[in-house]
Amino acid sequence: MAVHKVGVLTAGGDSPGLNAAIRGFGKAAIGYGWEVVGYRDGFRGLAEDRRVKLSSGALAGILTVGGTILGTSRDKPHRMPVGGETRDMTDQIVANYRKAGLDALVCIGGGGTAKNALRLSKGVFRATMSATLLVLAVARSVGYVGAGVFRLEDAMLIAASFLPVAIGTVIGDKLHDRLDPVVFRRAVGVLLIASGAGLLLIH
Repeated sequence: MAVHKVGVLTAGGDSPGLNAAIRGFGKAAIGYGWEVVGYRDGFRGLAEDRRVKLSSGALAGILTVGGTILGTSRDKPHRMPVGGETRDMTDQIVANYRKAGLDALVCIGGGGTAKNALRLSKGVFRATMSATLLVLAVARSVGYVGAGVFRLEDAMLIAASFLPVAIGTVIGDKLHDRLDPVVFRRAVGVLLIASGAGLLLIH
């Protein structure tokens, strides 16, 4: 995919070198002929669509300036205080990303910033993988039925399992951000073992 326009933001705690990172990326991107857009105050600026064009002139003279010219915040895309309540702004952020016509987003910060950036792409990635696996599974099932590997009754049983799988996917998506990661992994492990034990008992 050809890149024409990229966004950049700084998130998390303020620290030395953020302006140097903005300048380094921005100068290199402009050198490739890309348009560079900066978002104010981390992910909050992306949620509120507060952006500024970063030209060569805007990047000049910031190398030795402390902090970040874009500002920063610790706001998380999925838990952002808005109007006195905590809201999931992920969809709004993705919508603003697309409205700006960006081909990529560079998130400068630490581990928390990287984790929050992953949340933005996870939904699109998960949807793409789900669609791909569904198509492959249907094609393979039809092939197995045609080859006589398993009967039509088996295929119907697999089709009947789609609904509980879809429900489980939705529940898991809602819970994995709210539960402790260790607890969530253990719960998933117990469910997998239980389902496997059930299959063994059936056969």
